[in-house]
Amino acid sequence: MPQHHMTLTEVISAYWPILAASLCISLLTTPICRKIALKYGIVDRPDDWLKPHEKPIPYLGGVAVFLGWVAGLAAAFLLFQKGTLESPPTNSAPSIDTSIILGIVLAGTAIMLIGLLDDIHPLPPKARLAGNIIVAIVLMCFGIGSDVILVITNQVGAELSPWMVVAYSAPITIFVVVGACNATNLIDGVDGLCSGVFAVISTGFLILAVHMHLWSNWHPLDVQRVVLALALLGASLGFLPFNRNPAKIFMGDAGSMLLGLNAAIILLLFAKQGSLRWAMGALVVFTLPIADMSLTLVRRWRNEKPIMVGDRSHFYDQLLDRGMPVKRVVRISYLLAAVYSIAGCLVIFLRIRYAVLLYLFICAATLWAIKKAKMVKMEPPRPRKPSGKLIKLLFTSAGRRVSLINEFRRAADDLGINLEIHAADFQAMAPALQVADKCLLVPSVLADDYCNVLIQYCQENDIDGLIPLIDPELIPLANAKEKFSEVGTRVLISSPEVVDICVHKDISSRFLLQNNFLTPRIFTGSELENPKFPLFMKPKIGSSSKGAYKINDSSDLIYYLSKNPESIVQEFIEGVEYTVDVFADFDGKPRCAVPRQRHEVRGGEVSKGQAIKHVEMMRENCRLVEALDGCCGIITIQCFLTKANEIVFIEMNPRFGGGIPLSIKAGADSPKWILQLLLGTEPDYEMDTWTDKLFMLRYDKGIFVTPESLPQA
Repeated sequence: MPQHHMTLTEVISAYWPILAASLCISLLTTPICRKIALKYGIVDRPDDWLKPHEKPIPYLGGVAVFLGWVAGLAAAFLLFQKGTLESPPTNSAPSIDTSIILGIVLAGTAIMLIGLLDDIHPLPPKARLAGNIIVAIVLMCFGIGSDVILVITNQVGAELSPWMVVAYSAPITIFVVVGACNATNLIDGVDGLCSGVFAVISTGFLILAVHMHLWSNWHPLDVQRVVLALALLGASLGFLPFNRNPAKIFMGDAGSMLLGLNAAIILLLFAKQGSLRWAMGALVVFTLPIADMSLTLVRRWRNEKPIMVGDRSHFYDQLLDRGMPVKRVVRISYLLAAVYSIAGCLVIFLRIRYAVLLYLFICAATLWAIKKAKMVKMEPPRPRKPSGKLIKLLFTSAGRRVSLINEFRRAADDLGINLEIHAADFQAMAPALQVADKCLLVPSVLADDYCNVLIQYCQENDIDGLIPLIDPELIPLANAKEKFSEVGTRVLISSPEVVDICVHKDISSRFLLQNNFLTPRIFTGSELENPKFPLFMKPKIGSSSKGAYKINDSSDLIYYLSKNPESIVQEFIEGVEYTVDVFADFDGKPRCAVPRQRHEVRGGEVSKGQAIKHVEMMRENCRLVEALDGCCGIITIQCFLTKANEIVFIEMNPRFGGGIPLSIKAGADSPKWILQLLLGTEPDYEMDTWTDKLFMLRYDKGIFVTPESLPQA
């Protein structure tokens, strides 16, 4: 029995830098490509059929995949010996064929550029087809696929002259390249599908390549196959975290066609030695894209649809149209790709005649499953429509928060759900009551029965979520969260511990200092005997800047302390004032932070502001929310940016601030995220893609009502 020429440990030791290089470069360059795509408007815009994503998604992910793939090949070129297939190495060291590696890089660059052009300015189908054919010819010029016909002739004992080998191999190579590129392009239709499936497929290729490699003495062809499989695996895995649902970036044709070309090259390399065994196993590993393309073409042909015009013929589209969630469809696809990959790798253990029988059975089983699932018959596409789900929200102390309520209505329309707005206030003339679907007059937030009145209303009206809007109600509502939960209402408020820290300003100061955040020093009585002015005074529990004063001298200090003996006195901070809106999910994890520079404030509420992408401020505010450990929804944090570029925290308010419309308009869509969380779906959070330097210039707008329209107690 023949023995292995090397061990698996030797193979891993030699090749791990290839995977590391491709994975790291793909992982690092994907967010860079995303920012470039957003900056220059290279995005995939949604429609109501083929592209059902809710908003434009940046392209250029294929460029990151390409860079990761090239990095893997470059690492191999730098690490391994250079040689040719005709002169394999005699020592125990990896050697690659420089001609083959050059041809692969040229072909990969060409196919990526063709796809990139198609992403930016869609090319005619015939132009893309011509590009694929040219790339196939380039590969043949470098010896890849130029003798693929030998896989067939070797089985029947036929002998062909060199020129006939090339002549018969050319159409097969073109067919493989065109087919693989288009099959991969067609399967790239759902978030995370193509990159994840190809991570599985490349793993199957890698297993076959490593097995063949163990029996050789660093033969360049075996080295080439392992290098390509690893580069393909690393590039796919590095891109996947940014492409999984909800996708932050698409690979586009630049990426999908590159992955398809790599699969075609690997298939041709497995066939290069004229062995049907390994060519057949590799082809089965690639079955899922082949099956999807075949199904798509058959459906279009049966329904007399243009072959090259996109539709919803793919197997994943049919699963989605039948109501299956995107993430489940992707998981099923990964499982199918793994089953086919395992089946392809079984050729390692089976004799060729048994492998043929197994693969015929798999083919028959695939056809039976397609027929059983009734996927061949074309069904008319189902139009997108509202889900019919009704969400009921209650805004307490609604006051003047008309614009916030309108943003929730807009978010519900974007999501295609029905939203019923309830608003509560103790004043009948609160403007927000006039824009709600239903309204409620309640006692003062300081009344003992305030929470009980709201709980009873929530129970009678099946309220899904309650959103508090002013500071005085935060403590009683936080303490009553469990009682609201018992009647089926989720109070969008942080934990009682977090609320207590935020509402009591002296406790806030101690918390900030204990967690290594900068905050103004609070002075005790003895320290105020000879203070350094100016100082700042504010109530221990306050709201809307009431009772907050700048203390310029001793007379001011004496006067304001006599009027407000329970207030705290702290050092005065010079700098630019910011309010930062941080959104935390139901687990308390910060998902987005938008700093807003306060240009003008009226009555404690910003009237002119600007969203500023201050990276350090965003990072520090997210760190603060994590330290609070128990936040939920919007946390409004006030801080100063000093001349020394220090971030000094002033206050934390676990509620929607008055300037929140600016953050929402900039792109931090907290109303939509809250509705998605209440629906039980994963929101498409955007940490840093909101619009920088957007101004908000607020003005008053009246609501005109008759006395009869005012709510009655």
